[in-house]
Amino acid sequence: MKKLYEKDMPLLSRKRIVYEIDHSKKSTPKKVDLEEQISKDLNVGKDLLKIKHIYSKFGESISKVIAHVYSDAKIKTHLEDKKVKTRKKKKKGK
Repeated sequence: MKKLYEKDMPLLSRKRIVYEIDHSKKSTPKKVDLEEQISKDLNVGKDLLKIKHIYSKFGESISKVIAHVYSDAKIKTHLEDKKVKTRKKKKKGK
């Protein structure tokens, strides 16, 4: 697991961290497994961490992972739950 870059987003009280993960001829790692690895690497609780995307390269055993680390659990639930609620409303409206 190699950290590519880290970007601070003070208005949203979070950091965006991008990792490159080599999973040597295995399937793409699951979000739950990645949360454990990243939370140990950053010494952050899982309640402050959100895996946003996992991009796998076709034919290669390398994945790019985008994670957000929040400074407060309340802010995380407010921002992340808001997105989920709007998606559910759109599905019900169809």
